[in-house]
Amino acid sequence: MSKLSDRRKEIREYTTEQADQELQRLQRQLFDLRIQQQRGEVKNNRQFTQVRTDIARLRYQLDLLALAEAEEELAEEEELEEELEEAEEEAEAEEDEGDDDGDDDDGDDDDDEQDDDDSEADESDDDDEESDDEEEE
Repeated sequence: MSKLSDRRKEIREYTTEQADQELQRLQRQLFDLRIQQQRGEVKNNRQFTQVRTDIARLRYQLDLLALAEAEEELAEEEELEEELEEAEEEAEAEEDEGDDDGDDDDGDDDDDEQDDDDSEADESDDDDEESDDEEEE
């Protein structure tokens, strides 16, 4: 295999940390090449192209790795949301099963009947007071 193919494979196998370190190394190498060019010490100008190409490959690899990490996080979030929804559905199902026995756990119906009785009693008290007021006159 050629050096180019080996280099491409090598870059594809990098982890995020390794790719970051290699990117920093290549950027430093490109900087050094520019300094050498200013001094007239560069004999092979193809080095610039090779280093810039490797930098581009590494940046592409870093983008792929970041995308893969984002997809993993998204998948984990979706799994957590599904588990949460399932837990909520189970809790609702348990509540529904508890309500089917005929007993009303919240007691609203009994309170409504009691409120009706209280209001009727209040009205009869008001009638009694009015009749008392009329007798006094």
